[in-house]
Amino acid sequence: MFLILELSSELILCIASFLEQVDLLNVSLTCKRLNEVTEPELYREYSNPRLHSRAVAQFVRRVIRKPEIARYVKRIDIKGWETLDGLQPGNYEASEALSGILTTREKKIEDFERWLAQEPTENEYNRLIEAAKATGIIEEVFPYEAESTVISKSKPMLSADVPDGSIWFTHVFDNNIASDDIPQDRKFCQLLRAGIDDAYVVLLLSLLPNVREVFLRGVGSDQTALGLPRPYHRYEALRTLKIGCMDRQEAWGIDYIEILLAQAPLEALHLHNASSWCQQDIDNPHRPISLKLRSGSLHLTTLEMDNCTLRKSDMQTLLNATTSLRSLLYWTGNEETGPENFTSRELVAMLEPFKDTLEELYLEIVHYWTDFEEVGRITALSQFSALKILDTTPEMWTHLMDEENGRRPIEAEHRFCHRLPPNLEKLILHPPRDLESFDDGSIPDIPDIRQIEDVILNQSQLLLHLQEIYIGSAYAEHGYFLNQALEKHQPNLNGLKVTVGIGRARCAPTRSVFDNVWPTFRLPEIKWDINKYAIISADRTRGFQLRFPGCTVEDVEAEEANDPELQELEWIKAQDEYLAGRYALAEEGMEDDPASIQYYTEMLYGEQENLSSDPDLDLHPNREEDNE
Repeated sequence: MFLILELSSELILCIASFLEQVDLLNVSLTCKRLNEVTEPELYREYSNPRLHSRAVAQFVRRVIRKPEIARYVKRIDIKGWETLDGLQPGNYEASEALSGILTTREKKIEDFERWLAQEPTENEYNRLIEAAKATGIIEEVFPYEAESTVISKSKPMLSADVPDGSIWFTHVFDNNIASDDIPQDRKFCQLLRAGIDDAYVVLLLSLLPNVREVFLRGVGSDQTALGLPRPYHRYEALRTLKIGCMDRQEAWGIDYIEILLAQAPLEALHLHNASSWCQQDIDNPHRPISLKLRSGSLHLTTLEMDNCTLRKSDMQTLLNATTSLRSLLYWTGNEETGPENFTSRELVAMLEPFKDTLEELYLEIVHYWTDFEEVGRITALSQFSALKILDTTPEMWTHLMDEENGRRPIEAEHRFCHRLPPNLEKLILHPPRDLESFDDGSIPDIPDIRQIEDVILNQSQLLLHLQEIYIGSAYAEHGYFLNQALEKHQPNLNGLKVTVGIGRARCAPTRSVFDNVWPTFRLPEIKWDINKYAIISADRTRGFQLRFPGCTVEDVEAEEANDPELQELEWIKAQDEYLAGRYALAEEGMEDDPASIQYYTEMLYGEQENLSSDPDLDLHPNREEDNE
């Protein structure tokens, strides 16, 4: 300890930068000097990702009380936050309670008051408003209200039948002025007075000039939201932005981030559940929006759009604004694209300006059914000379699926090896991640085996840098046949790694940063535990118990597992693993081994049941028919 204290403050701070936050918190408690010296690292990250945990307002108040810590914060990771829409009386409609008793007005008021955050005192409000004005996000100050107008106008409506939310919203700020005519500065002040998260998140982003990375786990993008602020610091330090809907929130409009895109010198942009449509107002259906960006105004090198559905015009605007893209991921999720979206071929055309710089491309577009014709699919990517990693579904290509080529000879212009980027190092072909889009498995979800064989045989002449091929299949049967066909090429691989993934492994390694992001109810949390700070499991947190009283994480996951859609997906996965195991036994000549059959049967059904006579499980594929 004394040797550490003898070091200079700069060296101690450097050492502290390598510590995890929980360890750094405990080190800072050992003595006054370490606490003072390590303070910049203590505040390097503000993480508040859990729903129903501590409010963002607490950290905002701390920054205002001690302004010097604002410059230390380099990264923020915060949960989805509540907007004014949370006060809408319609959210508290009478419904069947957990006890089976119909909720009363008192029950609605109880739920309403539980939702309300701590309201600031007049002194706190004045300090918050002064800070907001100093950052440049407001110019005019609305005086402190003895009683919050938005709360006092919403609460009485809990006892009445409110046919639609627009009646509540029209005069929620003022009896005589429509909400749409209320100045933005006044809206901010009144929401701040009511203790609503939206205003505090806006203020938090404005108070932190040196933040380099922002992760917003939810988005306040409904019609009542304030939107992102325009502070004096203009987000000049921000390099990485991640925005998603980690707790099944609705899709959000892509125009929500226009301010950040216009001001911040972003290098990496990761979006989840973004859309070209938004809700016009509380009761009207979604309408299209338009993304507005200056051409050449962005310097993104990495763009990830996971589970996103953009119109062609918005995607074109985004790519036109980007000057140095090196990595692109675009996945439409489980939503089919329609006429206003774009096809795979249209996206490739939009990427032409990056054909000499794009190094990684991860695509999965679930096409609108009419686009399954040849006109909508990729013909070639050989023009992308810098591309090193390519990850797509085989269905996105013309003349790559077996049922399309039939048994006819593959024409020269359709050979896959001629259509791939010349400097490709890694090729991944996976089936759609949406298992529900699969049929019963009778139609292969793998590419034409002859096309893959052609790539392997011509790799040394046409694809000199190719090191790895990964092909995924949702069905063990198709994966088995592919494996069998590729075995004979082992002597010709010359260091080329060829892998077939089946079942759970069908989609290859993680690609999107959102693939491994947990829902917030499962996240552990750093808390004071007896005599030190510790990382405690999610079900020990107060926020978890408020949301799931008396439950554990396992209880919640078990309840989710009862969802019919999830059960169907799990059943498909279990069948994949069962078939893969049985085929492995067949290859080893152990297809009739009772112990092995029992093992795989119990894995599928959880009980002893002999399925060796199941006519649907053909363990001896007709190789003569396949050779024909």
